[in-house]
Amino acid sequence: MYCGACARDALIARGLIRRGHDVTVMPLYTPLRVEGDGSLPTTSVYLGGVNAYLQHRFPLYRRAPRALTRWMDHPSLLRFASRFAVSTNPRDLGPLTVSTLRGADGPLGPEFERLIAFIEGFAQPDVVSITNSLLAAAAPVVRSRLGVPVVCSLQGEESFVGALPEPYRGEAMQLIRRNAASVDLFLSPGVAYRAMMREFLDVDEERITVVRPGVDTTAYTPSGNGPSMGPIIGHLSSILPAKGLALLVRAFRQLADSHGSAVRLRVAGRALDRRYAEGVWGAVRSDGLAERVEYLGELPTAKKAGFLRSCTLFCLPSLIAESRAQAALEALACGVPVVVPDAGVFPELIELTAGGLLFRQGDADSLAEALSRLLDDPDEARAMGRRGRLGVERHFCAERMVADVEAALAKASSAR
Repeated sequence: MYCGACARDALIARGLIRRGHDVTVMPLYTPLRVEGDGSLPTTSVYLGGVNAYLQHRFPLYRRAPRALTRWMDHPSLLRFASRFAVSTNPRDLGPLTVSTLRGADGPLGPEFERLIAFIEGFAQPDVVSITNSLLAAAAPVVRSRLGVPVVCSLQGEESFVGALPEPYRGEAMQLIRRNAASVDLFLSPGVAYRAMMREFLDVDEERITVVRPGVDTTAYTPSGNGPSMGPIIGHLSSILPAKGLALLVRAFRQLADSHGSAVRLRVAGRALDRRYAEGVWGAVRSDGLAERVEYLGELPTAKKAGFLRSCTLFCLPSLIAESRAQAALEALACGVPVVVPDAGVFPELIELTAGGLLFRQGDADSLAEALSRLLDDPDEARAMGRRGRLGVERHFCAERMVADVEAALAKASSAR
């Protein structure tokens, strides 16, 4: 699937390469699927999803010869498995999460050993960057075997851990904090998020620096023309309960009553929870809104910008505290005002860009009111879109993000 964390990391890798650094990208679990021009210096997949599951589930498989396990990491097999056999529900993933967090000491020890052995044989890095703390089980062995600093980004993993059932949630928390002790520097996407993650990780605040997310402002640009067929509310996200599409449909139902048949809702994204998605579309049909709600499925990355430009407003009504808000940033870069909840990174995003409105998280009435306010004042909505574009250029552009990451990597390296 299209992954906001992978998109961020690809932007950073390409930006560091343009600045003259040597970068190697090591995909974990599945092959990367990223957007943007230019190839990435990418290795084969490590901690392959099929091998990781089999090693977690069947102890005898851990002694299988590499000639056999190598086939389980074939990109075609991993892509096939990720289309049909992936659960993103924390309630299903407690045991596997704990196994992964145990790292070299756990059931996935052979996979972690293979990863570290590759780094040792490939090149001596100046720094190892880990994409989130759920993968920080690599940090202790990197420090002990390689003796190089470790930097770890923070990208919303606390919401996943918080949804794990017990006893796995408690075990995961203990292991995350154990692994965090081996990380030299954490990168937080915002100031408020840094304070929350300081407690989550149980680390000193000076070990967390703020690196705001960024978007490629050359790929996402305003169109200069608004929608030609009446007001359109857009939503682009993976379809999961936590992303709040059902809440948006409830709010749209109110708008359908108050604003007539001109207002439409366009939804794009892969349905990762098919039962939830079917429930949402069932509610749309039972409310008589099928002709006014359009589902486009998962968009090719090349069509995302066009989709965003077609919207009058963009809404990302997440029920969790988002840490990146990548799609909202892309909408703002396209000059489209956003309506987002008053939680996670969103309050800082709105404060810095003045490109939209906040609503009370989880409150359909508050969401409908915010959407209605912008629909009723199109001049102000367009002004917000213009301010949003300028705010992204100033605070959330890819160039600034890369420069901040470069400074953080230099800080960690010099401190060590």
